[in-house]
Amino acid sequence: MTQGERIKEVRKSLKLTLEKFGEKIGVKKNAISAVENNRNSLSEQMAKSVCREYNVNETWLRTGEGEMFLPVNRKTKIEKLTNQLLSEESDSFKNRLVSVLADLNENEWEFLEKKAMQLCGIDEEDDINKLYSELPAGKDIEKEYPPVNSDKKDVG
Repeated sequence: MTQGERIKEVRKSLKLTLEKFGEKIGVKKNAISAVENNRNSLSEQMAKSVCREYNVNETWLRTGEGEMFLPVNRKTKIEKLTNQLLSEESDSFKNRLVSVLADLNENEWEFLEKKAMQLCGIDEEDDINKLYSELPAGKDIEKEYPPVNSDKKDVG
């Protein structure tokens, strides 16, 4: 498999159009298409951007060895969310929610944790660990429940 074919495999696995895939790494869809179809070779800059923006294993992208995606830890997830928040409108739901959470004091955090545990039917710490081990990954959730893209309209 060529690097171009691997780029296409990444894009398809993320269910992104040429345009959406290219937007995030700063190139036009025709540039992505040319690489995918082996008309142009994958530039160093594009390879680095793909790996950084889509958490792609650079070794896999260059050689085909290893896993397509790097494992994601909690710190990486938080960094990714922070970058998304900084690039979105300040009144987006994510920004409003994080702003509310940032203002919570310790008692409010404890209350929120207890309520979340009640909602999940969790009584003990062992149940929490079991719940976390059974949670699907973010990409699995998006496959099952794709994001809704609709225009905001006044209701009522």
